[in-house]
Amino acid sequence: MALDIALILKKEMPGIGFCNKAKRLQVFIVISNRAEKLADYDTELAIEALTILGYMSNAYHKATTMAAKNISRFSFGTLYASGWTIANILAIREGFTPHRFFRMN
Repeated sequence: MALDIALILKKEMPGIGFCNKAKRLQVFIVISNRAEKLADYDTELAIEALTILGYMSNAYHKATTMAAKNISRFSFGTLYASGWTIANILAIREGFTPHRFFRMN
């Protein structure tokens, strides 16, 4: 199921532009929120699909990295839980500052 969602998201992936920060952040928000909807708001399934997509799509990987670098600027309500979690975990892994309200259980 997660692979099916990742394939759908890859087909729907908009362009990220050349070194375009705003476009990459927008793509991350759109694709992450779309994954949550396709997973019927099952956050774990959406995270799995987005992780697979990160390996399948260089564009999504770049968008995720840009979101991780800028996660501290996101406000609540911008992202569903899956996008929020992925961006913060990547931020921690890459040595960026996670959002001040992000807590790992």
